[in-house]
Amino acid sequence: MENETKEGEANPKKILGNPTKDLFVFILTRDLSVIDAINDLIDNSIDGAKRMRPGGNYHGLEINLVINEREFKIEDNCGGIPIDVARKYAFRFGRPKEMANTEYSIGQFGVGMKRAFFKLGKAFYVESTTPTSDFAIAVTIDEWLGQKTDEGRDDWSFEFNDDFKENIVNIAQKIGTKIEISPLNDDISKYVSMKTFEDDLIKEIESKHMENIYKGVVIRVNGIKLKSLRPEFLVSKELPLTKFNKKFDNGVDLEIICGVSLPKEDKGGWYIFCNDRLLLGPEITELTGWTGKGGVGVAHYHQQYWRFRGIVYFKSEDSYKLPWNTSKNNIDASSPIFLYARGRMIEMMRPLITFLNLAKKDNETNDDGSEKEYKPYQMMLSEAKIVELKNINSAPTVSVFKVPKKEQPVSDIETHITISYKKPKSIADKLRTLTNTSSYRELGEYTFDYYINIEEVDNE
Repeated sequence: MENETKEGEANPKKILGNPTKDLFVFILTRDLSVIDAINDLIDNSIDGAKRMRPGGNYHGLEINLVINEREFKIEDNCGGIPIDVARKYAFRFGRPKEMANTEYSIGQFGVGMKRAFFKLGKAFYVESTTPTSDFAIAVTIDEWLGQKTDEGRDDWSFEFNDDFKENIVNIAQKIGTKIEISPLNDDISKYVSMKTFEDDLIKEIESKHMENIYKGVVIRVNGIKLKSLRPEFLVSKELPLTKFNKKFDNGVDLEIICGVSLPKEDKGGWYIFCNDRLLLGPEITELTGWTGKGGVGVAHYHQQYWRFRGIVYFKSEDSYKLPWNTSKNNIDASSPIFLYARGRMIEMMRPLITFLNLAKKDNETNDDGSEKEYKPYQMMLSEAKIVELKNINSAPTVSVFKVPKKEQPVSDIETHITISYKKPKSIADKLRTLTNTSSYRELGEYTFDYYINIEEVDNE
């Protein structure tokens, strides 16, 4: 502060605008959940996998996590951090413009790793090996907070441990990165000790990284191997998928797929991805067009729409162009790209919502309480087959889904009608006893047939 004061005295026009370490350690971590912090560290491993395997085949790559009340560890074999990248870029707060891009990255903001360290613990250790270098860094955060330059200003730098090496040759089995955060912050230690935490963490990682797990990377949490839970669709020629693709002028690719599936409350809605990282989903609010009556979208999400499934993929070689926030848990709702996509999503939803409304009506009873015999839209659902996401390219698709008109066959309309009338309950109950019928419907049919027989009506 003394040097800053002297500087201000030397140039009284200067107004200081430099950040403080406390901002990054205590303020910018407040809105970051523990699970989002952990996912940020997984994102860095996935980016390593992308650099190693640009074609997207991640078989043989692993990310192993251990977390308990004492420590958090993440270890991968996804290529490691080159020592020059660590020295110049990886540990800076923000991403310098001159840093080389990882194509289709998901960890390119330059804040995720450090913010996760500060969120989770009081000290961290990073060890990384590439084919040509290895290094380790050990940092106690309180000591780093007090670290000053010779001029007395905040020193933001870190230092490699003395045994770092570069311009060497490492065997493939050694290559990868290990991060240890210990001890955990007191509130984090209590939180991760809760019985539900491990299950919640697994569920979130399986969801956020479903695409990368599908591509072959193995992720384990405390020894438990995670699964890819990608959405599935019910598809037939009469009930095809609706698909839309667009490439924007800035290079962002958009793909939208929607259709119907099995009726599951917690699976229905929209799934929004940026570079194969799930941001939101299943999403069932106004953000994705479930505006309700009076809005520009469709009805509010409720039981009859549990079958709806929609997927939105945003992809870009330059991840800065994607409409996501830095925590990668929400969309930038003001982004022109997202607003365009939302309009398309609503257009594609509408006929499917109409179809699901008609399918619901099929299950409604007739005026007399009897079950409908003709259920054309329910029949369409029962005849459709489950198609996994990996097989949708061979499934029937359309750009605009048109709900088929299903009129009851003329023969059924002419030969079968419903007769409904009201009579005193006391008399009806006596007749049910006399005729040994089990319901009022059965009584009505019995008395109708009785009249035909007594009057010898020709019923051919």
